[in-house]
Amino acid sequence: MKLKGIFLLLAIGLTFEGIAQTKEREKSILLDSVQVIGVTPLQGWGINRKKVPSAIQVFSAKQLASSNSIDITDFFNRNVGCLHINETTGNPLQPDVSFRGFKASPLLGTPQGIAVYQDGVRLNETFGDVVHWDLVPKLAMRSIEIVPGSNPLNALGGAISLQTKSGFSNATPIVSLSGGSFGRFIGEMSLGSHQKNWAYFMAGSHFRERGWRDFSNSEASQLFGKVSYQTTRTSFDLSVSAGHSNLLGNGPLPAELLAENRTSVYTHPDITKNSLAIFTLSGTHELKKGIKLNGNIYFRTKESYTFNGDASNYHKGEDGYLYHEEEEGEEDDDDDDDDDEAVIDQFGNKIIATDAVLSATNNITNSTQHNVGGVMQAIFESEFLGGKNLATVGVSADMGNVNFTSETELAQLTEDRSTIGSGLYDQEANVGVKVKNNTMSVYFLEHFSPIEALSIALAGRFNYTHTVLEDQIGVALNGDHTFTHINPSLGITWRMSKNADMYMNYNLATRTPTPVELTCADPLDPCRLPNSFLSDPPLKQVVASTFEIGWRGKIKALFNWNASLFSTVLSDDIYFISAGAYRNAGYFTNIGTNFHKGLELGVNKSLGKWTGFVNYTYLNAVFGQDFTVNSPHHPEAVNGEISVKEGSRIPLIPQHIFKTSIEYQANAVFSLATDVLYNGSQYMRGDEANLLEPLKAYWLIGLRTNAQLSTHLNAFVRVNNVLNAEYASFGMLGNPSQLPMFSSLQDKRFLTAGTPLSVQLGATWQF
Repeated sequence: MKLKGIFLLLAIGLTFEGIAQTKEREKSILLDSVQVIGVTPLQGWGINRKKVPSAIQVFSAKQLASSNSIDITDFFNRNVGCLHINETTGNPLQPDVSFRGFKASPLLGTPQGIAVYQDGVRLNETFGDVVHWDLVPKLAMRSIEIVPGSNPLNALGGAISLQTKSGFSNATPIVSLSGGSFGRFIGEMSLGSHQKNWAYFMAGSHFRERGWRDFSNSEASQLFGKVSYQTTRTSFDLSVSAGHSNLLGNGPLPAELLAENRTSVYTHPDITKNSLAIFTLSGTHELKKGIKLNGNIYFRTKESYTFNGDASNYHKGEDGYLYHEEEEGEEDDDDDDDDDEAVIDQFGNKIIATDAVLSATNNITNSTQHNVGGVMQAIFESEFLGGKNLATVGVSADMGNVNFTSETELAQLTEDRSTIGSGLYDQEANVGVKVKNNTMSVYFLEHFSPIEALSIALAGRFNYTHTVLEDQIGVALNGDHTFTHINPSLGITWRMSKNADMYMNYNLATRTPTPVELTCADPLDPCRLPNSFLSDPPLKQVVASTFEIGWRGKIKALFNWNASLFSTVLSDDIYFISAGAYRNAGYFTNIGTNFHKGLELGVNKSLGKWTGFVNYTYLNAVFGQDFTVNSPHHPEAVNGEISVKEGSRIPLIPQHIFKTSIEYQANAVFSLATDVLYNGSQYMRGDEANLLEPLKAYWLIGLRTNAQLSTHLNAFVRVNNVLNAEYASFGMLGNPSQLPMFSSLQDKRFLTAGTPLSVQLGATWQF
């Protein structure tokens, strides 16, 4: 699905639309001046933001556009409090998004804790609960809500709710073109229109760059379209969201090589190709005053292909045949290969260990996923005990089917550390598994105000998940797992004064083990994600209980402020333990109780020519018990293991996050803004015991300027990492000397270098 016609299609639409708009065309639907928040999968009547017992963050399409971000994760990183980014692969469209220490990642092997919804359709995928940010259509976003904690949105640590535009509210055609450092080009177009009861909206975008590191060119395209029908009591939307990407993210680099050349790669290529299409039909109908029904049904189809050129974990035996390499930290009773099994190719023959099959491997995966489901909810607005009452009852169903295959091709490493396939495959490494994953849920939300100053929110959700695994090669991966749980939530908001509120909430949520976790959970047989799975013991579902207390308000017309304390206790947390000869190898296991506790502070101001905000987060995410883990490349490992003490910090989560943005509108034409980001130090994956020096804290400073050259034309310049800081937001332990050419390397750290100084220039036309 190349989506080559995106710009041609939109250009034709813009031509017919015309620059001169009729008066009818310029009419818009007026929105309620009271900002309401949706705290269920679907937007209903919503709840007045001031009465929500949670520190919800809300962002508009205007804020997203004015930031000149390359995608929504770039916007998150600079604007959302308590959120940080790990640039695991080094590709700007494949970040790990972390909110309060919980992840929403595109990479298998990352325990997920954030639910992401687009118009009520959950974007987390069936196989590994991953989120592919490269397929989200940024220009189609009308609003973004970041909801912490758990509630009917069903997430361990929070949810991100994305609402898309329609022709009723967004009828102005837009064309945006920009380019800059690293050969980057971004093109975006949108148009919409409405007449009486009907409207349409279309948006398309294309991203392309060669990347700032070697062999890192990438491209991604998205297309979104929506047809809407609306009367005073009824509305329907039929939308299509599609995307295609071809991404190279060559991952972390040995620290010693990074010190020599930050643009180099260890091995390559590491290719990810994604194609996605989501069809959604949603509707709302007001039965009578105070009773509304809304719901959606969706169908999603997704194809993914990965090709990873990696170092070899094979060796030549004394008999000349190929054998699996002993893992570092493992003990071999003798050096005789007679007790080991030689590698068998796809033809059933033992493989002769020539140079062409010893030095590298190509790990290849293919997956096809089909999902169908929907949500239906009823909303009742009434008077209760003399106050206002809003009750919501809903049901949801999500049914997914996955066909996953992987294979390992023996390969030869070239001088530039790319790979050439030999045509021979390790038969024992082949994986073929089909997954059926069905989830049914029933939820309710009761929000009432017995008096004007007091609001109470009571919610609950019952989840039922049934996962069936069918091995397509043998029987080792067969499995049948059922999980159920009831998740309650209670919150209170108290208007302490005219300009200050206080809120408290307690909620509980669960996450069932994903199919990829269920097939990779044996410490005796670690797998290399995402291409090797083994028959493993069952995992327990994760249970998260969160308590939060907060205050928010304003000081006259000077600024708004907020402060909150939160604590999340994770029982039977699922964690990925490093255990392989290279990177991304290990297994999943329940590790007991973990804690995510913290403090959030925020101030924002809009006065005269000045606007801005300041956010600070203290986040203490720690292991809640002593345990022992495999970490075969840790310098202080004993027999490949390290002892983790209670209170050790969970890797890749900084304790301190600071963000600020200040914008000055000099006159009617020019504005200047600066963004400042601070991420505290983080321990590396594989150093769960916190025995090594962590990744260094870093500051990033950005500058933005906009020039409104005419009513229709805006030009902008954005400079990222102005001081060209050299930093790393991701690190793990590995074995760099596995490649013969790097046999002298001793440092076990693998780091992903952060993006250096870059400049982006562009212009936006609004017709």
